Amino acid sequence: LIAEGYMTLVKKRHKQLGLKLGSLQEVLEQLKRSKLPIIIECKYWKSDLFQIGPILDVTDKRLTIDHFNPRGEFDVKAAVTKLKDITLVKIDSPYANTFYKYAKRVQ
Repeated sequence: LIAEGYMTLVKKRHKQLGLKLGSLQEVLEQLKRSKLPIIIECKYWKSDLFQIGPILDVTDKRLTIDHFNPRGEFDVKAAVTKLKDITLVKIDSPYANTFYKYAKRVQ
């Protein structure tokens, strides 16, 4: 990664985001304030889940996301996921950022 120059980009972006590592709840609260779309996945448990969108709310047990679907349309109801079920959180992903940019609300 260093030889390809990726570490410089990662460090620069990390500094821009100003994220401080802590508990999952603390990191998600920081991401909520940044208004960045995130991707969360829940694997290996009862549900195999993929959600994408900005964070609306974080509690000590749940995460609420303004989820948008593959057509780029926000769901009418926000998606709620238990923190204990989350196995992966992706931030600042080109996929999430691009789709979020064009996502629309439909009536």
